[in-house]
Amino acid sequence: MKKKKNKIEKIKAPILTSVCLAVLLILAVVITGNYLWQLNQYEQEFKNDLDAFQNLFQTEIDENVQLMAGFLDLIKSDPELQDLWLTGNKELLYEYCRPIYRNFSEKNNITDFYFIDAEKVCYLRMHDSARSGDTIPRYRLTMAVENGSPSYGIELGKFGTLTLRAVHPWHIENKLSGYIELGIDMGYIESEISEITGLSSFLAIKKEYLNRENWEAGLKMLGRSGDWDLFPDFAIVDRSSKEIPAKLINHYKRKSYTKKYDFLDKLMIDNYLLTGSIPLVDAGNRQIGEIIVIEDIAA
Repeated sequence: MKKKKNKIEKIKAPILTSVCLAVLLILAVVITGNYLWQLNQYEQEFKNDLDAFQNLFQTEIDENVQLMAGFLDLIKSDPELQDLWLTGNKELLYEYCRPIYRNFSEKNNITDFYFIDAEKVCYLRMHDSARSGDTIPRYRLTMAVENGSPSYGIELGKFGTLTLRAVHPWHIENKLSGYIELGIDMGYIESEISEITGLSSFLAIKKEYLNRENWEAGLKMLGRSGDWDLFPDFAIVDRSSKEIPAKLINHYKRKSYTKKYDFLDKLMIDNYLLTGSIPLVDAGNRQIGEIIVIEDIAA
């Protein structure tokens, strides 16, 4: 009887082991499947969020262009301002426009305000009145000159500032008198969208288009912060998130690229960190950088 019992035990043991292993395998498959399903859900939701961010970004660009166009029409049609321009009294022109510029800046985040003569020479910068007399080579102004019509677009300035610009020819008594330009620092637009969507983001500008000394001077001029050394090919401009996650920094320090400037060209999940990018294309159709968007699920 005892021998029979031992024989049964010997038969049951491998069966139980097999059953346990099968159960564990099924559990592992279920857990892994559920984990992968969750990751897929996170990624899909983030793709939708990123699409919404990009759509809102374009909407903000379009609305701010319309806003600046309206302001420029008002400025151009002001008879007193026209007289001040024609008489060539820069000091009186500056004093007259100071409250206008202050109102634009405080209520609509307009950072740049230029009066430019018909030869593309800057007559007055309301945002930096100490600098004038220089020829402005920017693409948007050149297009306004060549086409004789308003010109709009994102441009990178001498000081590495990324600005949405609007340039209008200024005709007084049916004669071209010069050009007026308004601009909005892109950092304001990026930060506003980040606040609306609840996603962290920052501007990354390709270093090949920047002069470090000028870029740092531009940050100081605008009261912004930045980081030149964090990534090898991009300078980081004032960001909506207080800190860039360490795992994101480490990921891109150890990753080798087949294309030099594919900074974040695809969505990825790295330890519950979802990241994506929105290309920044300037008025000359160059991709000068990206808005990097982050969602840290583990945070």
